[in-house]
Amino acid sequence: MRTWSSLNKVGTRDPIHEKPISNPSQKGAKRGATSLVDDPPNAAQCLVRPSTSADIPDVTAIYARFVATSTASFEIVAPDEPEMLRRRQAVLDRGLPYLAA
Repeated sequence: MRTWSSLNKVGTRDPIHEKPISNPSQKGAKRGATSLVDDPPNAAQCLVRPSTSADIPDVTAIYARFVATSTASFEIVAPDEPEMLRRRQAVLDRGLPYLAA
């Protein structure tokens, strides 16, 4: 029987899938690879692109969930869509990207 401690050796095994986690410094490893498991043959690819104002309802909903259920944000009340639009525009006005995935 495997115990949690035998699976949870830092940096060596993925405890959920029980697969070794590759070390990017090893010979033959892809530089910058971060995947813990191989992609299935028909896996969808994640497209990262510049956001549009049409993305804001989804961005607002995702962010609100994390405000309400985690410590990922120091906000107590989730911002509404007009506030998220304002924040997006403030980022773009500085010449920075505001991306959606």
